[in-house]
Amino acid sequence: MAFSTKNIVIGVSIALLVFYLFRESFHFPKPTLEGMTAGYSLQPELINTERPSMLLDCDYPLQVKPGVSDLTNETLWHYRPVLSLNSPESNNMRYWKSPNNGSCIPADMCGGIYADKTIKIPPMPNMQGWGKDIRVNYYAADQY
Repeated sequence: MAFSTKNIVIGVSIALLVFYLFRESFHFPKPTLEGMTAGYSLQPELINTERPSMLLDCDYPLQVKPGVSDLTNETLWHYRPVLSLNSPESNNMRYWKSPNNGSCIPADMCGGIYADKTIKIPPMPNMQGWGKDIRVNYYAADQY
C-alpha cells in the first residue's frame, strides 16, 4: 500500500483541522491577552486614588501630592551625575537621594512622584589582616 504525497498532505490537513475545531475538548488552556486573564481584568473601581501603591514606595517617600513636575529638558540635566576625569568616583552611583537620574522622557515625569530621601551610607568594613584566612580581594571569605 503506497501513500502519495498528496494523500499525506490531505490527511495531515484534516487532522489539524479536527484538532483546531475540537481543541477545547483536549483541555488545552486558551491563549489570553496580556493583562486580560480571568481575575486580573481592568477594574478601575479597585484603584486607590487616596494613597496609591507606587513601585518604589518602600525605598523613596512619596510627595505630598504626587503628580507631574515642572521639570523641563533644560532643568533636568542638574540631576545627572557629572564627575571630572580625575575623580576617584565613577558615574555608577550606589546611593541615590532621588530615583531621578536626569534621563526621564518626558521630563515632567521626574520629580513629581517621589521626594528626596536622606542617604545613610554604611561604614566600610574593617580590612582583614594578613593571616591564614582565605581572602577574596579585600575581604575574608567564609570557611566551608
